[in-house]
Amino acid sequence: MSRVKLCDVLIEEQVVGAFMLNPNEFDKYELKSEYFASECKLIYEKMLKCRKNGLTVEMSNVLFECSDDEEVLYDRIVDISTKVITAFNLKKHVDILHRLYNARTLYDTMTISMSDILEYKDIGSALEKLEQGISATCMEMSTEAVNMDDSVDFAIEQMCEVLDNRIYIPTGFFGLDRLLNGGFKYPDLIVIGGRPSMGKSQFAIHFAESAARANKNVLFVSIEMTKEQIVKRMLCEREGVTMERLNHGDVSSRDVAERAAYLRTLPINILDTPDCRNISTIKRVARKYSRKGMLDFLIIDYLQLIRTDLTFGTRDLQIGYITSELKNLAKELRVPVMILAQVGRPPKGEKVFEPSLSDLRESGNIEQDADVVIFPHRPTYYNPSLTEWENKGELILAKQREGVRMKNICFEHDEQFKRIWECEDIQEQRYEQRNANEENNGYVPF
Repeated sequence: MSRVKLCDVLIEEQVVGAFMLNPNEFDKYELKSEYFASECKLIYEKMLKCRKNGLTVEMSNVLFECSDDEEVLYDRIVDISTKVITAFNLKKHVDILHRLYNARTLYDTMTISMSDILEYKDIGSALEKLEQGISATCMEMSTEAVNMDDSVDFAIEQMCEVLDNRIYIPTGFFGLDRLLNGGFKYPDLIVIGGRPSMGKSQFAIHFAESAARANKNVLFVSIEMTKEQIVKRMLCEREGVTMERLNHGDVSSRDVAERAAYLRTLPINILDTPDCRNISTIKRVARKYSRKGMLDFLIIDYLQLIRTDLTFGTRDLQIGYITSELKNLAKELRVPVMILAQVGRPPKGEKVFEPSLSDLRESGNIEQDADVVIFPHRPTYYNPSLTEWENKGELILAKQREGVRMKNICFEHDEQFKRIWECEDIQEQRYEQRNANEENNGYVPF
């Protein structure tokens, strides 16, 4: 197909002619000179000059903007004005111009990508440029304000989904579901931050399995672990199976097959290929599963391992770009996106406190884009003398845009920390203590 076929001169003449016939319609439509070709483009630029000078775009004013050496353009303006007798189909014709312009943009993007493949044989670079071009075109097509009438309809629709229990994804922790008003929801960007050995990956696996058991389709992007390691950890979530027994072969193949049978039916897709660390790959695969109707929850392990082919002056700017892209992806696909993030170790010899938002590496950008931030914390890891916390820990809800924050949920884990569950024995005591504190001091929403 030739790029010329993605233009329609007759439609362009109809649009500029209708503007001159009905000058008040000009400001109702957001167009650019790039939407037009040839003489129509020059005519539209004359119209823009009229508006800049405070004049309407009626034919006499547009003609006045023509110089003496633009006699041919002068005649074309008169000719187009006499052809158009009504602006009845103006909106329809403007929509056609939008579609043709987006088609040309996409055509140019694909042409550049094909040129890179033929000249440099660099498929990775070509895919990156193609992904960026497609994303930009999608943004161009979807960038439109919504009036209050439609906004109310969208809000009511979302509230109905809440009532039908369709919008929330359960976490597998009753207390956390309660604090999150039901669970994870779109289009939230959820950050699970923690220091090394706090169990971030295990929590991600737990959340994935909990979502799958609620018939939610999960895409698990594992940059750090292989799919085999993830399956082994899922097996450890079951009673009677430990990582030590699996690693030492202390389980018969029949037992493993029986215990793994329930995993086969879970709607979880695992992406662990070498190129999954690239943000463009993550977005491309997520969109693919979304188009198939197979994506309700996206989990990525973990943020600091994600890379992009773009060049940034500092790592902080790169992290900011990645988190903003993931937030935009959550809005585009209407799914919650969970990203694991590393929290820096405290300086050696200093007292260890519960992690806070400022502890996140490159925390400024992460904190800004995240809707929910949760920190797994194990007090005994740095202070073994806290015997009451042996094999126990806390999930610290440090940020939540639409609810309470700085609340903790207790969890219990096995000795090897490959299985986690809600801690019942001290859970109610913690709630009673916090409720008493709230009555005295109250809490401050984010």
